[in-house]
Amino acid sequence: NAVCSDAGVYVDNKMAPPTESQVLCLRQIVLAGLGDHIARRVQAEELLDPKWRNGYKTPLLDDPVFIHPSSALHKTLPEFVVYQEIMETTKMYMR
Repeated sequence: NAVCSDAGVYVDNKMAPPTESQVLCLRQIVLAGLGDHIARRVQAEELLDPKWRNGYKTPLLDDPVFIHPSSALHKTLPEFVVYQEIMETTKMYMR
């Protein structure tokens, strides 16, 4: 609203959580827009190198990427993730 106050866009604090069909649509929208930012967890049978442990494969990189330790997903390690960017510190991390 601060950037474009005449747009009439606002967040309703009392908004109900999305229904299952709305969740499905939201997932499809995100995946359609960020198809090149999807990563799949490396499965145990695919581990040829120990550096890939808890790593993810992306369509754009040959090296493994990892969930950043500050992420809420760091301990859950889902099979697929959609990330916004990859940053390199000691490892390649998704954010």
